[in-house]
Amino acid sequence: MLMQTPKWRRGLETEREEKDRFLAQHWQSPMPGGGCLRFTGLVYYSPGRAYRFEVEVHQHKGKETLMMEMGQGGPRRLHR
Repeated sequence: MLMQTPKWRRGLETEREEKDRFLAQHWQSPMPGGGCLRFTGLVYYSPGRAYRFEVEVHQHKGKETLMMEMGQGGPRRLHR
């Protein structure tokens, strides 16, 4: 019987792969030259369920909206 990888672990592994790909290939990478040909990825700790937690998110009742100028695309409406 095959054990299915938990959804949270697949998501974490996908995020790590995307980060490594960005660092290795993207022109905005902080690596010299927009990436490094020898870069094979960061070293990560093995994901452990004991370090995972879930929280319930609640909206603040007295939230206010403000406009913030963004680097690209003009102003954007945000909740404070």
